[in-house]
Amino acid sequence: MDNFHLPDSSSIVSSIALIFLRQSSNGGNDASVFSKFMVTFLSQWCLDCHHYFLSQSYLLTATKSTFVKNFIDMSLLKDLEWRYATKKMNGQKIPQEKLDYILEAARMAPSSSGLQQYKVIMISDKALLERIRLVAYDQSQITDCSHLLVFAAWDSYSDERISNVFNYMMDERGLPHKTMDAYKQVILETYERAGQEWQSHHAAKQSYISFAMAIAAAAEKKVDATPIEGFLPEKLDELLNLNGSGYKSTVILPLGYREAEQDWLVNMKKVRTPKKSFITEMTLADVSDNVVLPTPMNLDAFVQKR
Repeated sequence: MDNFHLPDSSSIVSSIALIFLRQSSNGGNDASVFSKFMVTFLSQWCLDCHHYFLSQSYLLTATKSTFVKNFIDMSLLKDLEWRYATKKMNGQKIPQEKLDYILEAARMAPSSSGLQQYKVIMISDKALLERIRLVAYDQSQITDCSHLLVFAAWDSYSDERISNVFNYMMDERGLPHKTMDAYKQVILETYERAGQEWQSHHAAKQSYISFAMAIAAAAEKKVDATPIEGFLPEKLDELLNLNGSGYKSTVILPLGYREAEQDWLVNMKKVRTPKKSFITEMTLADVSDNVVLPTPMNLDAFVQKR
């Protein structure tokens, strides 16, 4: 295995000729011969490639291979380096499979207690996008994008809402609805004490996690995305008939492709806070000694104390 190499072009041609001649000698029409030949050849080629990539020789020489280096460089960090807040889009449509991938990433995002206290409204209707642009400070990405994602979060928590989510969760997992009753009661009481304004803010923060996942997924698929908070949420809620629905718009995300020649930001260096300023490592010696910490209490003890 140490001396194994990926088959070169000459060996590929030789293999093709040999397999085709063997299939032809066994009889059959041209279509059947070619079909059998392709199946046999591709099977052997896949096996050879599999052995190559698992070989020790490949692992030892990986850093010297341009192909491997390019493959390794296709990472999330590289995708995030590629993306930027696109200022001018060209109106090109996103392929459906890429759009589906981005939306699925948003759907799979984590959320507090798994409640998914938000939803995504997808808009591609140009007439509607023109109206939304009017409540988004005339930002051209709204109308030049392929699709606009509007993230909308719950305006409050309720027993009905939380129960519906937990009951669905238990149904999907094949568990009794009562499985989550104790935990549900704890979070309901906690959220009720915090008040509706806190509840609305808490739900909105969950939507931003999904929002971030969509941005990362878009970058992975080389789809441009522009995070936008610059809009009038009350007007957008009114326009989209969200008032009275239990949802409030939180943030919007145009998806599309950059118009590089008209985008002043496209060639600008990406600038972020230096790591030494952004990341602070702390130990017990760095924290305050004057904080009165609560007594450790697990969920069962908390429920019993009530």
